[in-house]
Amino acid sequence: MCIFCNIPKDSYLYQTDKTFVILDKFPLSKGHLLLIPKTHFPNFHSTPLEYLEDLMSVALYLVKKLNLEKYNLLQNNNHLQSVHHLHFHLIPYDGRGLQINWDTLDLKNYEEEIEKIKLKLKT
Repeated sequence: MCIFCNIPKDSYLYQTDKTFVILDKFPLSKGHLLLIPKTHFPNFHSTPLEYLEDLMSVALYLVKKLNLEKYNLLQNNNHLQSVHHLHFHLIPYDGRGLQINWDTLDLKNYEEEIEKIKLKLKT
């Protein structure tokens, strides 16, 4: 049973015909929101483009309406995904929020990696 498929409509802060928005129950900052498609899709790559477009439109609406200047828009796919129903986190930054330790990869063969990716994209 998917917890997002069973969220009561009176919990919605905002909605469109394809998307609803709720306050995260385990927020990283004040105003941490979840943007969730009304139809169940387990991850990003299984979601039809029309739903992704609506989610991004809702995200932009919220950012503007809530006057957010600093924020993270985050989505996990299988890795670190606790609920397997596509959702985006909109996390306002107010001195607290998402902190990422951006440990970069020491890529010695950068040009070679570019060529590998280009080849995959051509086929």
